[in-house]
Order: sequence, then C-alpha cells, then structure tokens
Amino acid sequence: MSRHVSDEALRDAEKLASRISPHDYGTLKIHWEMKSYALIAHMLRRYGFEYKGLAHLETLVEEVIRTKEE
Repeated sequence: MSRHVSDEALRDAEKLASRISPHDYGTLKIHWEMKSYALIAHMLRRYGFEYKGLAHLETLVEEVIRTKEE
C-alpha cells in the first residue's frame, strides 16, 4: 500500500470516528466482520466519504475500530 493511501485513510478514519453514531458504528463492525464491502461503502457515502479502493477501506475501517475501542 502506498504511503499516500495510508495517510489519507488515517485522516479519513479520524474524521469518521469523530462523526459516526453509536448505532452506525455497531453496524460498521458487523459489516466488517462479514466483509460486506458494498454495505460499508454505502454507509461511508452517507458520512461523505467515497470508496477509494480496498486498501483504503481496510485501513480506514481498522483504524476507526481501533480508535473507538480505545
């Protein structure tokens, strides 16, 4: 994964973690466990984030979960 993708995904994750509702966060975790990428992408669009590829999505979601679990 390129450094650019990683940096951008980390910035997006920070923004999403601060905005996501508790209900949507729970839904995100369920979709992530099931690897329902299309449903995750749809949810992200509701929060103003575009799908930028699987590497970006994986970094973004993993970082959001890590941030929210701390």
